[in-house]
Amino acid sequence: MGIKVDIKAASLYWHFKSKQQIFQVLAEEVAKRILSAFQDNGDWKEQLFRLGVNIRKQLQAFPCSAQLLMQTMPTAPDYVSLLERMLSIIEAQPLSDKDKFSSISSFMNYILVSELDAYERNKVRQAITRDIENSEQESYLNLSLYKPDSRFQILHRMHENGMFNNVGSDDMFETGLNIIISGIEQLTYKFPQ
Repeated sequence: MGIKVDIKAASLYWHFKSKQQIFQVLAEEVAKRILSAFQDNGDWKEQLFRLGVNIRKQLQAFPCSAQLLMQTMPTAPDYVSLLERMLSIIEAQPLSDKDKFSSISSFMNYILVSELDAYERNKVRQAITRDIENSEQESYLNLSLYKPDSRFQILHRMHENGMFNNVGSDDMFETGLNIIISGIEQLTYKFPQ
């Protein structure tokens, strides 16, 4: 839950030139908190994994911070330092600069989009709860494509096995991180050692 302050927009614009500058300052604070929890022990895969988990944790602590990071340019010192830190984790890997930059961009985009997705899913959940009574909600959520006579047998099996309950879970997020890190590792094999 956010903190309510009694500040008018005009007061904010006295200190900041634009809404974008406010976003930049807020994004810088998020980057600073991510950096403060960084741990550089372990191999590059462990460091990148822990960094991904930490970034997600910080984004969850500050509502709409994923949106802030996506809507701002990394120009402030801590934000630039965060990108440099991510790149430094994979610097020793036998990758081109293009592949290093693409890898870290994909890594960060996965984390940001995961949090944006969680934010949107939460809004949908709230709307369903608000608009449909609990007795109707159960039938509303059990769409026909998940029924046994459906042509969507794989989705049905996964639905029955509770896979849809894992959407947005720590376990699913961490599986995605491992997929990205494994993909970065696979890139290293295209270069001679």
